[in-house]
Amino acid sequence: MQLNQEGKKNSTNIQGNKVEVSVGLSYSDVKQLSLDIYKNNFIELSQRAADIAFSRVEELTNDLIEKLRKDTAVNIQKIDDPDIQHAIFTAQKGYARSGEDEMKKTLNNILIERIKLNGQPLLQIVLNEAIEVVPKLTRQQLDILSFVFITSQTKNPNVRNIEDFRTYIKIFYLPFLSSLSAKHSVYQHLEYTGCCGKQRVGSIYFCEMLHNQYRHVFQKGFTLEKFEAAAGGNQFISSLLVKNSFNPELYSLNITSIAELKEIVITKLSMSETNFQDLKGLYSLNLLGIPKSEDFLLDKIPEIEPFINIWRNSHLPSMYQTSVGNAIGITNIKSKIDISFNLSSWIKE
Repeated sequence: MQLNQEGKKNSTNIQGNKVEVSVGLSYSDVKQLSLDIYKNNFIELSQRAADIAFSRVEELTNDLIEKLRKDTAVNIQKIDDPDIQHAIFTAQKGYARSGEDEMKKTLNNILIERIKLNGQPLLQIVLNEAIEVVPKLTRQQLDILSFVFITSQTKNPNVRNIEDFRTYIKIFYLPFLSSLSAKHSVYQHLEYTGCCGKQRVGSIYFCEMLHNQYRHVFQKGFTLEKFEAAAGGNQFISSLLVKNSFNPELYSLNITSIAELKEIVITKLSMSETNFQDLKGLYSLNLLGIPKSEDFLLDKIPEIEPFINIWRNSHLPSMYQTSVGNAIGITNIKSKIDISFNLSSWIKE
């Protein structure tokens, strides 16, 4: 039987008794393409150095492919994008020279975020810059960027009392403790790489910063009689009442902010503005002072003492992070803590 075939402009003609068609890149294609990017661009090295460098590139590439397989939100066809190929090569160069495992994890986390982007040109530029900068940083500096991001730009809504706070410190602070330093050179280099500056005027007291973020944890308490007077006899509001952590003979409001209190009192329970102001007074006027807050934390969470000392004697209080510093800090967190951060929440157009 004779087959006639006609092709139009920009079409692809396929003919045969049994035809198998594969459209786009497969994961094996992506792996080979990534390795070819390196081979076609990297400088000539001695054979032994070349073998070591390429072995590291294969490690990074294999880990990247594994992450791509697991993350269904990633469109691997975007690997054909020249800008993404440049980002991959930049990451390969950095890891080929270092071979440091933490760097590999952070670079691949950033690459995944870069490949997933649709639009968002500012975040694209930030991530490209982050891939350039990561190889210039030590593991210690990666952890400092993560710690500063957590302490200065996040608030955990699940922290409602001192027990929650202890768990929070253990999970989110302790993994970075060994990397914190009072040495000026560590922060000077972070400034040089464009990760941070020294314009933010922070508290020289670590506990004051925590006190401002988690005021509800540092309530010194009030009597049941004062609460009942403020609540105006509304029985439903009593669900907010908990034993005070500082003085178990008194009570506290189990809320994390004035905004939450207003939402409950005015919107959900339809109580009066007077009730809200009275309950707000119980919350705002019954807070521990900074010195007592520090003593309270040291008693309940002794692991916090080194953070207090390092904070007081380092550049941490005056350090603010750039968009690149935040991007690196966030992606480094993912290599230590099982948590997801949306970069676009902090880096917006």
